[in-house]
Amino acid sequence: MTLVIVGIGLLPFASSRDLSLGNRSSLLALITTILLPCIFYSINRMLGITLLTPEGMQLRTLVSRRRIPWDDITKIEVERRSGQGGPWQVVRVHVARGRPVVLPGAMQSLRGQDEAAFQRSVNMIHSCWQQATAQHRSAAT
Repeated sequence: MTLVIVGIGLLPFASSRDLSLGNRSSLLALITTILLPCIFYSINRMLGITLLTPEGMQLRTLVSRRRIPWDDITKIEVERRSGQGGPWQVVRVHVARGRPVVLPGAMQSLRGQDEAAFQRSVNMIHSCWQQATAQHRSAAT
């Protein structure tokens, strides 16, 4: 989708044989407007962290903080994604109310990174969720 938007934005420049200073500035502004948010989003996701606490998950990125109590989580899954940088995996948490949340810092490139370490992290998240929800169920009965 990003490439389609860039392509549409570059159409006026494709037919122009000379790139005057004004056209170059417009081209630079267009590329900056599209590329910088994409780069920031990726860095924000990679540098973010997910802390597991007895109460739930604390998601921290460069610009946001969020808490998700264990009881609000309905499903935890690994989602495979792909893009120009190649395939990667992320951990998605489904919550009772709202859209699924991709956990910051919990991602793995499928280009030679340690898949066993990623899987250990996923298993730890599942284990903490199951223990916390089991304790809440046993306390309620």
